[in-house]
Amino acid sequence: MRPLMLPWRGASDERPFIAQPGDTAPPANLRNVVPRRGARDRVRFQTRPGVRKTFPTRLADGAPLQALAVIARASGIAGYRKGDCSDLAEWDSRQSGVIAGNAWGLRPNRGMFADHSVDPVSGSVCNAIAYDATHNRVVAASSHVAGSGGLETRLDLLDAEGNLLHSVTVTSATNTIQVSPPTSGGKVYVFCCLFNQFNPLRIYSIETGSFVLRAAYGMNGWAFSAQEGAFTTSGGTLFYNVGFQGANFGGSYQNGYGSGIIAFGKYASMFRAGVMRLRVLDAAPWVEQVTFGQQLGPSDDFYEQPGSGGVHGYWRFSERTAYRPNGVVVTGVAAAPNGTLYVATTNQGWGPNPDHADFRPDGNKPYRTLWKIEANGTLGWEVDTNSVREIGDGGFINDIPDTAGDEPSLNAVRATNDAVYVGGRRGGDGMSARRHQTTNGAPVWEANLVSAAGTIREAAIAIDPLDKAPIFGGDRNTSWDGSGGANAHLWKCNPINGSVLWSQDLNKGVSALAVACSPAGDVWYGTDRVVP
Repeated sequence: MRPLMLPWRGASDERPFIAQPGDTAPPANLRNVVPRRGARDRVRFQTRPGVRKTFPTRLADGAPLQALAVIARASGIAGYRKGDCSDLAEWDSRQSGVIAGNAWGLRPNRGMFADHSVDPVSGSVCNAIAYDATHNRVVAASSHVAGSGGLETRLDLLDAEGNLLHSVTVTSATNTIQVSPPTSGGKVYVFCCLFNQFNPLRIYSIETGSFVLRAAYGMNGWAFSAQEGAFTTSGGTLFYNVGFQGANFGGSYQNGYGSGIIAFGKYASMFRAGVMRLRVLDAAPWVEQVTFGQQLGPSDDFYEQPGSGGVHGYWRFSERTAYRPNGVVVTGVAAAPNGTLYVATTNQGWGPNPDHADFRPDGNKPYRTLWKIEANGTLGWEVDTNSVREIGDGGFINDIPDTAGDEPSLNAVRATNDAVYVGGRRGGDGMSARRHQTTNGAPVWEANLVSAAGTIREAAIAIDPLDKAPIFGGDRNTSWDGSGGANAHLWKCNPINGSVLWSQDLNKGVSALAVACSPAGDVWYGTDRVVP
């Protein structure tokens, strides 16, 4: 065996090393030596990689940094290989500085290009956001407490770069907003779902570049609060399908067990909760209800008598689901391109009154939180989503929001023809982002956010039109699995297996409350207000 030879100073490609001393170490301490093996103790030259396109380090506003890849273990550099980076012209550059606002625009590469304050008053939050794909505009809503003490909303219409075009104030709290595709007459409308028992829907046209009020719609007296809606098209006609909490006035039903009384308040509201289908018109009255789903007849159990409504004409949870005659709290509505509807709800709700044991949400009926309603109004399937089971409203096991800050199992739902995505919180109160099959509702995956505290927020799911991947927005945290200590309130997930493709944070203690995408893949999302 030949004597051991010290290698040229550098990084040998032999393993294992005995040690790797510093550059100033004396020769006696250069101990990264190995026995001779052919010519492998000779000097080796390798090429050095070029610039890489994807980097983990980013500026505070999300813009990516560029850096060189590590040098291969070699004693010298013989040349450079061509890198795989994109042209710099394809990236966005933004001066790093103080950010302020509550509505944010990100390019597909996550470079921030817009920050906007919807209603820049103390405490305002951007809790609803939608994209007008026809005119490349953004509609953002901010609800807050008005000077009078009541709730009101400011709606802002922005161009594609985030510049304000027009604003309008709504004297109610806004739950969600949706922008319609163009009607046959070329009109585009904004539907505002409001917490308002008299006119829970407010409809504006925006094709002129400003908000023009067309209707304050009372939903024929059946709704207490419009929660969320989705657009479908059939035979060239545009429809709006809105999920809502029912009117809370007292009434009566006939047949079935119990007293026949529909009690005032939450009992009536959950009993009447449902999905109403509206035909969108290009002239007054702008919308009209069309019958959707099979209706009960006078001989059916739990038929609401004509004296307190009669044939209501919409899809009722207390009539068509495993809960019957218990209702639900509707939390989200989505439509797939093929016209199928998916509805997110609480896992149980109250029946028409609290007098009968079966009317109480105590687990005596199957837990269901996600529903598929076919385009013709028939029930496709009903499934649970690992929902929260805790002592809640009325002292019974359920997930009905009961106290300040309480959240149901599901808050948001979005769908393609091949996948339905839901978000909220799971059993154990961890944040939950899930995919289910459209054919039978079976779970496909749950993203690795499950250890986090908090929840995916209302309407805070969007589907990237470029790669069909879901983007979830929720409460900011550092404890989600795989975070590596990184804060985040926005996550994009692989649609196949749910792995996190990227996460986004503003380095501020705010949550992502609503998310929307442009056809070009820009991501718009709303948060609590960030102040300098």
